[in-house]
Amino acid sequence: MTRSHTQKVVQKIRLKTQSTERTQTLPTANRKFPGDRAEAAKSETEAQLRAALEKMEQANNVQRGFISVVSHEFRSTLAGIQGFSELLRDREMGPAKTREFATIIYNDARRLDGVIGELLDLERMMVGQIQPHLEAVDLPSLLTEEAKKAQAQTTRHTLHLRFEQPLPAFAADPDLLQQMSSHLFSNAIKYAPDGGEIWVGAQLATGTVHILFHDQGIGIPPESLEEVFMPFRRLKSSQTRMVKGAGLGLTLVQQIVLLHQGKIWIESTSGEGSTVYISLPWVDPASIPEESDREV
Repeated sequence: MTRSHTQKVVQKIRLKTQSTERTQTLPTANRKFPGDRAEAAKSETEAQLRAALEKMEQANNVQRGFISVVSHEFRSTLAGIQGFSELLRDREMGPAKTREFATIIYNDARRLDGVIGELLDLERMMVGQIQPHLEAVDLPSLLTEEAKKAQAQTTRHTLHLRFEQPLPAFAADPDLLQQMSSHLFSNAIKYAPDGGEIWVGAQLATGTVHILFHDQGIGIPPESLEEVFMPFRRLKSSQTRMVKGAGLGLTLVQQIVLLHQGKIWIESTSGEGSTVYISLPWVDPASIPEESDREV
């Protein structure tokens, strides 16, 4: 073998060796060392733990709220029923006084039944047991009827309705929308203890039904706006101390909106009132399947 040929062979071997070394070192550059993998796993575990703790804290808050409702709303209502029942049992009373006490007992029983109904409705909505039963809904008529009921409950508030025309019927669940509007009217009255104006409006724009409820009540502090939709949460102030309820109204309203694939948000200023905005997709009633075609 000549010297020149030998040099060529050595050169080929050297080039091949360098190429092999480069090929072997390439994965190393992209590969994480054991310490890096451990750090990444630690960070991921910590993030999962934080998320789990946040969920636990939310669950604890809901549980504390439920206990507060049971201890306050249930016990105070039952105490009133028991007290007036004992008076009817132990004392001789005329027809007028008997009727007065019986009316108080009846109203307290209805109030307690309402709280239980809200708890059951919320549970069924959150687990998917309640789904909208779509029908053609005339929203102006529905809101007008609910406004009449609300106005009959107060002399210190004046309700105003405004509907942008045209506002054609759309597919929705009339019972759920009635429940939604009832809660919103009730909140607007309860959280404006000094009275005032309440405006309710609705309009159709770009395939969306827009609804608003505005009151001149006590308003909501900025730090509480994100909490008002949580169950059993109520504003704590001297002005709301006498407000009755389980703190489920806005939670139920939000669930009803979500069941209709809608959105809800609130804008508020403390001492100046609140505005609840709701957006629902306009669905043509003609798209509702016939009763016989619906899934059972």
